Amino acid sequence: MNIALNYLLIKANGAIGAAQASTITNFVNLLMVWGLSARVYPMPWFQLSKK
Repeated sequence: MNIALNYLLIKANGAIGAAQASTITNFVNLLMVWGLSARVYPMPWFQLSKK
């Protein structure tokens, strides 16, 4: 994903495009890791308190 975005965004925006591609790729990676980790180990702040 990063290589494809780098190719497209560097052509369009130059060096700023490389930063944009890295930011987009890292954000997508964050969302994927967050979703997977929430499935593997449910975090307590996502659950309603049951007293």
